[in-house]
Amino acid sequence: MQPLEGYPLTASDDQAAALEEAYEALRLGGELAAAEAAAQQLLESDAGFLPARVLLAQARYWERRDQEVIAQVGPVVDELPEYTAAQLLIGGAAQRAGDVPVAFEAFAQLGDQGHEEAGQRAAAIKPRALEIVFNELEYEVGRGHVETAEQHLAWLEYWGEDSLELYRGQRLVAVEQGDLERELAAVRALGQRTGELDDLRREGQLELQIGDVRSGLDRLEALHQQFPDDEPTRDLLDEAKFLWRLQLLPADVQETGRKHELSRSDAATLLYWLVPGVRFSQVTNPPIAADILDHPSREVILKVLNLGLMHVDETRHLFEPEASATEVEVLFALLELLSSSGRFACLSDASVLDVDASWRSICHLASACQLISSQADCTPSAIAGRDALELIRRTLNLLGNRTGLDNRTGLGNRE
Repeated sequence: MQPLEGYPLTASDDQAAALEEAYEALRLGGELAAAEAAAQQLLESDAGFLPARVLLAQARYWERRDQEVIAQVGPVVDELPEYTAAQLLIGGAAQRAGDVPVAFEAFAQLGDQGHEEAGQRAAAIKPRALEIVFNELEYEVGRGHVETAEQHLAWLEYWGEDSLELYRGQRLVAVEQGDLERELAAVRALGQRTGELDDLRREGQLELQIGDVRSGLDRLEALHQQFPDDEPTRDLLDEAKFLWRLQLLPADVQETGRKHELSRSDAATLLYWLVPGVRFSQVTNPPIAADILDHPSREVILKVLNLGLMHVDETRHLFEPEASATEVEVLFALLELLSSSGRFACLSDASVLDVDASWRSICHLASACQLISSQADCTPSAIAGRDALELIRRTLNLLGNRTGLDNRTGLGNRE
């Protein structure tokens, strides 16, 4: 293609004539030296005359020096994206060099401007271009290079529109960033496009976590009907039903379950409201805790203490209701519930369940009873409401939604 094709600026008659003569010599006879000499002469007269750079790159293209063509014409198309001859040249060189995304970008820009042939070439290689960019994004996410991955995602958003590669890329980046809302938007789109179980199940799970519990429950019930033998879906449906029942509790209890970090009084509140038998138990001989006498959750704390699910500092007689509750403290309470039933082999060594039990012992028992997936992930760190709710749910499932407190109080069956 003539170097002046689509050039949006003005060339003098002398410049145009020199370009045409050199290009024809190159096209018809492969006169590389003549084309290069003409281009250099034009650039000596006007260093900013871009068609001369295109002519020089055309000579490099003739020699199959494609990477040099891309490097030389790249700045030209950045400056003048509507310059047809430059875009076609860089597109052809990139496609021949195997750089499909660069070729697609060049052809797509011309196609958007109404160039029919370029638009057809862009359409032909678009699927491969999207696949390559997605693979590069996935690679960068795997290396933890989220900023670089975001750059690839920007290309997918620009090119990909409604493509699977776009939504999969958005999901990968969102997962790496811990952005659940962004992930939910991506899996919603994926679920609509693919109908794949993993995508639909994850959408339901995210609805439970950050969206609408009713919507998540409905989706998971529909999935369970469609895939009745899928165990992960059954587990999520059970979680959804548990969270839906939580919606029936007082608003302040629901808010407690959403806290990013629970206090000890918060943990007692969740045990009180969610574990059958706690709320209607009789307080007979609770330990002394001087710092809960005027606390708004005094009754709640007293019942949890009376059942031995949580402890006070016997030396100072303090419960410390506003101190952070830890994962280990919640696990201790739930293991006590399991132990009281007397029917779990995982608690054969439950003698370690006392006020002086080490956190590692608690974690070991919790892992053995499958309350947690791995002992290595169990630490005496602060616990979020969502995590505490999940631990309570797992415990109630093990107990068949009843509690061993029946044996101690005779009141567990009243709820």
